[in-house]
Amino acid sequence: MASPTSAAITPALHVDELSRAVQLFHIDLKRTALPATLERILSADERARAARFHAADTRSRFIAGRTLLRTVLATYFPPIRPQEWAFSTSPAGRPMLGDPPLGGRLSFNISHSASDVLIAITALAPLGVDVEKPRTRDPVFEVLTASEISQLCRLPRPQQRDRYRSLWSLKEAFTKALSAGTDIPFRAVGFRYTRRSATHDTISATFMDRALGLTENWCFTQTWLAGAVLSLAVREASLDAVLYRRIRTLHPDITFDDETAITPGVRTKVRRKLGTKKTGPSL
Repeated sequence: MASPTSAAITPALHVDELSRAVQLFHIDLKRTALPATLERILSADERARAARFHAADTRSRFIAGRTLLRTVLATYFPPIRPQEWAFSTSPAGRPMLGDPPLGGRLSFNISHSASDVLIAITALAPLGVDVEKPRTRDPVFEVLTASEISQLCRLPRPQQRDRYRSLWSLKEAFTKALSAGTDIPFRAVGFRYTRRSATHDTISATFMDRALGLTENWCFTQTWLAGAVLSLAVREASLDAVLYRRIRTLHPDITFDDETAITPGVRTKVRRKLGTKKTGPSL
């Protein structure tokens, strides 16, 4: 049986995909068991951080996210084994590659919610990603623009919480892409959904505060899957594709569903494919 440090996803992921697209990798830990041996891939600092989490579900999300990230990076760059990747932290507390390939252009982001872990990776530009599970909280209008509040109030009451969660998730992804966290107020950007078809809405954004200097081109994409909303913000208007893979198992094999292409700049739904799973070496 192979050691966890040799784990990989097959078929091989090609690094040239990262120069034209964003790759999303999604795990639902309710369906994915995590063996203790997975921690061998982590650095000493990561294992120490995981041990400090008192809640078992929080600890599992952290371990799954870092393990998957290391495995995916090693699959794109085979000379570097999963445990050899080094990470640092930005001034805003965001994890970054300590010695990134591709001339430092590689960017990734991780999000957690309940049992879901979502990773995005690209070589295009800075990006942010967010996953949100259903919550019972009521909308907090202070984080919305006047236009967003107007859109929300025109919806039937049963749909208002879902729309609020969609807007919140987009704002989370956007502020994470800026590497500024809560320093950028959520009301600094307003989003609008325009019906494109029965299953697609086009997402447009308006930057509300010119003093923030938010003049770059952005692409926002959002997907609903099994009750969770997945949001992506990329500082690149010419994004060609968003490619989604759902991880099914991390042990004893790393398996995932067939790749699904998501149209950039829209809000849609990913339908589960029933094709053959892809299988990597045993842990």
